[in-house]
Amino acid sequence: MSGEPLTIQVELESANAGKIVLANRGSADLRLWNMGNSWGDETLSFEVTWDGRSERVTRKPQDYTRNVPSSAVVAPNRKHQIPFDLRDGTWEPAEVIDRLTSPGAQITAVYSVRKSPEALSHDVWTGELRSQPVRLK
Repeated sequence: MSGEPLTIQVELESANAGKIVLANRGSADLRLWNMGNSWGDETLSFEVTWDGRSERVTRKPQDYTRNVPSSAVVAPNRKHQIPFDLRDGTWEPAEVIDRLTSPGAQITAVYSVRKSPEALSHDVWTGELRSQPVRLK
């Protein structure tokens, strides 16, 4: 989105692992969901594109012994990083993850936070961001 204070970028360490970097380009603090709870874990997904097809990779539903919303504050001109490994067993579908090795495959990160009572009460940023596609080697 043009003028959006929050930006997203994928930094790959391998074809299936790396980190998502969310940068606050605005002039005020932004609050983002932490991972490790249902609110944070549902925010991040990936689109894998190959051979003219595109499919979404999402985190598998998790069972939490304690599921409470928690967030982090990102100050202006600061970054928040989310590490990921699509082959760690917590992402699905495996058939799409296997396509990461297809010739010409690309990956795009999608960070999406829906409006909810919890987001409102915790003053968490809401909206959707898409990274630039990254071509895999």
